[in-house]
Amino acid sequence: FNETREETSTECMQNAEKRKLFLCSQVSCSNRRNANLKHAGAKLDYDSACLVARYLSSKRPFAQSFDIYLTQILKVLSET
Repeated sequence: FNETREETSTECMQNAEKRKLFLCSQVSCSNRRNANLKHAGAKLDYDSACLVARYLSSKRPFAQSFDIYLTQILKVLSET
């Protein structure tokens, strides 16, 4: 069981790293931490950035459990 848990953790870290690399490829990331944001050279427009933010937030456990909670409320409301 412990070995399987470690494998799952490793897979999660690898997936997170792949996602990070993808997002960094979409936005020109510089190694300078305090770089001037005007010269970042972002490739994402505002709508695409909003979509990425919504996607990432939907993957958080709270967002998923909240969606389930709202679905259950809607089911109860539709029964009455």
